[in-house]
Amino acid sequence: MARKRMIDPKFWTDDKCIELTSEGKLLFIGMWNFADDSGLLPNKSKQLKAQIFPASSITHEQINELIVKLSDLGLILFGNKGQLIKIKGWKNYQKINRPTPSHYEFEPDDPDDSLNTHEQLTPNIIEYNRIEKNGIEKNIKVKDQIDELFEQFYKHYPRKVQKERAYKAFKKLNNTDKELAISTLEDHVKYWSKSERSKEHIPHPASWINSKSWQDELPSDHEIPKKTKFDVSKFKYDTSYNNLIGYCSKCGKSSFYSPYKISSEDSRCCKVEILPERTQELVDKMQPKYKEVLNKVYNNE
Repeated sequence: MARKRMIDPKFWTDDKCIELTSEGKLLFIGMWNFADDSGLLPNKSKQLKAQIFPASSITHEQINELIVKLSDLGLILFGNKGQLIKIKGWKNYQKINRPTPSHYEFEPDDPDDSLNTHEQLTPNIIEYNRIEKNGIEKNIKVKDQIDELFEQFYKHYPRKVQKERAYKAFKKLNNTDKELAISTLEDHVKYWSKSERSKEHIPHPASWINSKSWQDELPSDHEIPKKTKFDVSKFKYDTSYNNLIGYCSKCGKSSFYSPYKISSEDSRCCKVEILPERTQELVDKMQPKYKEVLNKVYNNE
């Protein structure tokens, strides 16, 4: 009785199967259909021709030659004095629910073959599975290493927010940048401490990683002002958490400033003191200008 069987996609590129002719491959696959659920079938070339090549000009003598070729390649075994054929590695490649017990008692003609009846289809598939398994194990090891490095980084980063986002950013870094992020973090933490930076004004860890802030040149100790002319903690960060928003104390214009340099800088426009927010005096001073701009917009000028 013919049965439905599965064909492993790796079959077509297998080293041994490549050595088979088209008829040899077709014969081998056809044997799976007519083997019982234990991978056994009678060694009868005429019967195989009728079952697998019913309208083909191939002769049963040619089928006998193909069967010998399958045996030489180690894909099948002969048993019971040449009366039976057993397909090697059968249970590895045919998953059968509720298999029907075989009517045959298989006794290999070559005693050495009795030790090899459970081998995989071919050695290169063994190698493929080994490589695949090793690849999975390697990926697990790499992930463990990344997790360990990230935890080392996150443990020393002073602002503990959005850890998952920080992990995703850290994971994208190459190995060199991962090491640099960890090794230079201590200098940044020291700088934040000496410049009296409050936690809410330290960049989010993900932002610090994405901007590759370890590449920034930090001010030397003598460049860090002992007392700033304003409280840095009063300044707000932009949406990227990479720059502070400051306002010119003369004209009220806003601009972005480096959190590392803002304490010693002047405004970019008028070269005067930078404020964390506009004073009421500046707001009143700027209102006429805003009204003039709004009037032009409304009047389509």
